[in-house]
Amino acid sequence: EFHECWRHHKAPCDKILFIKEFGQSKLKEIFTTEVPSELIVDFVHTFNHCEALDIIVAVETLELLIETKRFSLTVEFLSRSEKQALSKLMERLRTSLADNQQNLAETGVTEEKIENIAKRFKVH
Repeated sequence: EFHECWRHHKAPCDKILFIKEFGQSKLKEIFTTEVPSELIVDFVHTFNHCEALDIIVAVETLELLIETKRFSLTVEFLSRSEKQALSKLMERLRTSLADNQQNLAETGVTEEKIENIAKRFKVH
């Protein structure tokens, strides 16, 4: 169900809205064991290319991904360009946080969480 709907949405901002509507709890149920590397790459691409990025959705989704059981193994198979895209996303999240730190801290998005995500993805 998720994969079909995900592929149906073409624009990055539409995909983010879909994630938001689908809900983090449902995503967590689907991605307990592993997330295919192609889907991780697609999430990163989506978050990098939506101009009006919802940082809360991005951070919550990335946190969910790093908690899957086979995440570390999946990260090992990411290419150099995929890791560069991840680095770009981490920088974007840091900038968004710096621009709106007070309001985001109230939602649980913190520098510590973003740095933990970067560390788990093995990027800076």
